[in-house]
Amino acid sequence: MTPGTRNGRSAPPRPPWAELPILLLLIGIGMLRITDTYHTLSQTIDEPAHLASGLQWLDTGEYTYNRMHPPLSRAFVALGPYLDGVRSLSRPHPITAGNDELHSRGNYWRTLTLARLGILPFFLLGVLATWSLTRALYGPAPALVAAGVFTLLPPVLAHAGLATTDLAVTAMMPVVLLAGMRWLDRPDRDATVVLGVACGVAVLLKFSVLVFVPACLLVMLAAKLVIEPGSSGAKLERWRRLELPTLGVIGIAFLVVWAGYRFSVGSLDSIEMGGLVSPALARVRILPAPEFWHGIAILTVYREGNLPSYALGEVTPGGAWYFFLLALGVKTPLAFIPVALLGAVVTVQQAWKHRLWQLAAPMACALAMLGSVMISKMAFGSRHILPIYPVLSAMASVGALTLWYLDRRRIGRAIVAALGAWLLFASLRAHPDYLSDFNEVAAGRPEYFLVNSDLDWGQDIGRLGDTLRARRIDSVTVYLAGFHDVRVLGPIKHVNRQVWFPVAHPATGWVAVSAFPLYQIPRIAWLENLRPVTRIGRSIYLYYIPPSPGNPSDSANAPAPRGVGGQ
Repeated sequence: MTPGTRNGRSAPPRPPWAELPILLLLIGIGMLRITDTYHTLSQTIDEPAHLASGLQWLDTGEYTYNRMHPPLSRAFVALGPYLDGVRSLSRPHPITAGNDELHSRGNYWRTLTLARLGILPFFLLGVLATWSLTRALYGPAPALVAAGVFTLLPPVLAHAGLATTDLAVTAMMPVVLLAGMRWLDRPDRDATVVLGVACGVAVLLKFSVLVFVPACLLVMLAAKLVIEPGSSGAKLERWRRLELPTLGVIGIAFLVVWAGYRFSVGSLDSIEMGGLVSPALARVRILPAPEFWHGIAILTVYREGNLPSYALGEVTPGGAWYFFLLALGVKTPLAFIPVALLGAVVTVQQAWKHRLWQLAAPMACALAMLGSVMISKMAFGSRHILPIYPVLSAMASVGALTLWYLDRRRIGRAIVAALGAWLLFASLRAHPDYLSDFNEVAAGRPEYFLVNSDLDWGQDIGRLGDTLRARRIDSVTVYLAGFHDVRVLGPIKHVNRQVWFPVAHPATGWVAVSAFPLYQIPRIAWLENLRPVTRIGRSIYLYYIPPSPGNPSDSANAPAPRGVGGQ
């Protein structure tokens, strides 16, 4: 039975306006859940740099901070604080600038909230784009299911609540894919312009689309050539006719990207490329958007740098080949996985049966995105595969409705009801800790599976300050992920901020350490066998370590509370 049909007959599509109340309700509930996390989770490692870069672009027109990310999503992050009076501060490092900007108006939480609100429109776009893509392929009922499932996924809710770039590009991917499918079917002028603009906007949100989009277009083209009826010669001829439209897409996309960099012109050596490109290219004096090319060069260096990545208790240079498979396996709700897999099988089977290659497009694009990140050497977190969730949601909707309309309907509907209840429970249980949420496979010991940006991205430091004040602790040594400003802790009198590259000498008294330095690189070995007094959020451990004998001055000022013994 074809997705979106009943008893073998196509169900007449309802008008879109009949679905809008449900769609708006799903979006509204999702937004309420997202915004409720703003004052619970403090800044993550990357948020200050994104804020500083966006403010610099809005306030001064320059773009010198951390160019390995494009400016558009950062401008959305900075817009709220900018309208509130926050201005770009000249600092040598974007994280330092961002930290100072978060505190510059005297209300850290207000500025952070305004920055995070800049990403909320992309959640709206992501839900609408997932709905539109699924509706175009499979019909109204699967579209609503896909939109509903998308709003329940903890990884989506997590990054929709942060002032970063990952949700922005996730929201744009189904727009690009829908435009790409229409362009492959009929590459006329209008379709070329639409796809070019969509690709350009996507590139301005995050450079990962420079890998994702070509990979998806290629696999969709392959699906079209294999599944669509016709002779091989005719198919190849149609493929060759894509040469000029492809150049048109690239040209329009670059014009959009150039506009995002304010139509800047310059040379690569003028922005201190420092040997990242060949001397011949560095001597080009009139180059459009040199900041863009600089960012690509930096990103290339990162990708080839074999930076260490952590998974399953081990650190691997360049990341283990299975990193993103593991990340999807432990960060995605278990109830979602079987229906998505079933939907993948059904869509491919139906695409082949009816010779409609578009039905297999989500499956093909999911494999393309997964394959492209698996060969990458930047395995820093599941957020790098976040754009896969819209197409997985589309497939999951088909899987759920396939079960719903089984010949034995009672069994199928019971299964769908059970999986739906399980997914809803898992989503509600994760609140507000969507970022550090793991499914049942890894929930008992998440630090063994993944750490960086999946468990510990600095989000619990505000909670650490609350815990210290509640316990009347006014002196603490902290080992935290990233370069966090300890002002986030609040009015704690003595904060000994330790760096862990290399690991500092053992401390005594109250010690707070987050999961990244404790389990990843380099491990703080002298803490591994100690028992923490408490765990703060899901990522920070608070210890009390008695002073060494005969040296009571080593102790922190606060007395040890009850229950500290037995460490």
